Amino acid sequence: MARTVEARPLLRLRGTADARTCWVLVVITLVAHVSLMVAGVRITAAQVSDAGLTLPWHLLPVPLLRGQLVSSLLHLHSQPPAFNVATGLLVHLGPLARAQVANVFMVLCSCVITASAYLLLRELGVIRRVSVAIVLILVVFDPAQLLYGTRYFYTLPTAAIVSAMAWALAVWLRTRRPAPCAICLSLAALLVLTNSSYQVYLVILALAPVLWVVRAQWRQVLRLGAIPLLCVLAWYANDAIQFGSAASSSWVGMNLARTTLMLDSPADLHELVGIGVLSPVALVRPFSCLSSYGSLGVSATTGVAALDEPVKAPCRTTTTGYQYGHPNFNNVAYVGVSRRYLSDDLRWIEHRPLEYLRHTTIGMRLWAVPAEQQFTHRYASWRLGGYTNLYDHLVDLEPVLDPSAGPLAVHARIGPGIANLSLTIVLITLTDLVVLPVALIRRRRTSGSGTQAFGWWLWLMTTGILVQSTLVEVGENPRFRFELGILPIVGVALAVLLVVRAGRIVGGAPESGAVPPPAAEAGPSDGPGRSLDDGRPLLEGTGSSRSSTPRGR
Repeated sequence: MARTVEARPLLRLRGTADARTCWVLVVITLVAHVSLMVAGVRITAAQVSDAGLTLPWHLLPVPLLRGQLVSSLLHLHSQPPAFNVATGLLVHLGPLARAQVANVFMVLCSCVITASAYLLLRELGVIRRVSVAIVLILVVFDPAQLLYGTRYFYTLPTAAIVSAMAWALAVWLRTRRPAPCAICLSLAALLVLTNSSYQVYLVILALAPVLWVVRAQWRQVLRLGAIPLLCVLAWYANDAIQFGSAASSSWVGMNLARTTLMLDSPADLHELVGIGVLSPVALVRPFSCLSSYGSLGVSATTGVAALDEPVKAPCRTTTTGYQYGHPNFNNVAYVGVSRRYLSDDLRWIEHRPLEYLRHTTIGMRLWAVPAEQQFTHRYASWRLGGYTNLYDHLVDLEPVLDPSAGPLAVHARIGPGIANLSLTIVLITLTDLVVLPVALIRRRRTSGSGTQAFGWWLWLMTTGILVQSTLVEVGENPRFRFELGILPIVGVALAVLLVVRAGRIVGGAPESGAVPPPAAEAGPSDGPGRSLDDGRPLLEGTGSSRSSTPRGR
């Protein structure tokens, strides 16, 4: 008996069991976040007041966001523009309305992550009950997922963008239709323009396997990706022309100094400065006020407020002599400051290579600390009445909580111990880094080209962020891991599927006239679509309009 295999059109989930399950999960997500809001754990009016918006380093001064947004964005070198654009629109509301809008937006981001996680797991072929369990335990009720929705920052939106992009990419590879292609490429551009961790070079490199697989549809890709790509290239060109920068952020030198100079002993730094290896800037804590840098912190007036304003709030000197405040890190002088730091960073690494490697291990250990523990030094509500402790012990398998891991690394040069690491996060990370690529290589002839492209995209994105954050950052590494959204979890799921289904996956592109075996008939527990037991190639596209030639048994 013959069957015909057709691609399921994008978004045609209405009325299916998967659609109902997805909506139930979204409702549960809504209830969880609304419950927190009722309990007082939410973005407050104080957080998004004019005074509160001076705290995030990534934002321009509020008066400029309110009155000179376009001009300021055209001269923004410190960060990509999206967060400042959103805040520039938000500041026209009153503080209470700002908080309400911000809370609603964060809840929507959480719902996007939940829906993307479930639909992507089902897209890969994970059975429904397992998919629901994974989403509920590792996504919806993760304390980090709940708490990042109470902080006005781009962390949760970044996770939502990455998660939605992953789902759109999977659907695109399976259907080869224009809608998921457009969504995926647009979200990729939005990601680059939102978060400086996702430089265009990394995003394009990760998409390279995908573009190779869909190369026969290059006209569609070019047509739908032209505008997103031009927006990104225009932003990079603007930074290159005005500031000589090849990245979407001018902070590279200051960021790297947090892994190199800031973790070195003062005595060693003074010695290296004394013999002329480093400049005196190496003795100044990165991201200090401009007055700490002497003549390097002074620049000629440009006539552009976004480049000339030195501070957002007055700097003050601490008991240790460190000038702390809320500088305008978009002041043009910081371009030169960051370059000087970068020069000193590279010279320090040249003279202290083994010490640099030791410093990177601190960042790697911080990566394995649950992300919600970033909140401990700012928000007393991070424990959620003891729920966070319970979750971190039972689910994250962290023997000893380390709520001061980030601050201790930054201020005391002490990394978390082995007992402070989450065994769950360590296992997920190792599976993503090691098991997934090995499985992809070993199954390259017995898995579809769509599976291979998706798997390598996922591996390149996850590995790229881990390596980048480890080499350049010490302090916020758990946040960078969280911003990957559902990718680490999906990477584990794909690795397991490749191993478990190794003997049952049809290989490569179909030969002339041949098609993959049809999906197994869905049972009452699994609903429409694929299951862990059927033998179709994962994510294998069948084209946008054709039906395959039937194959007899």
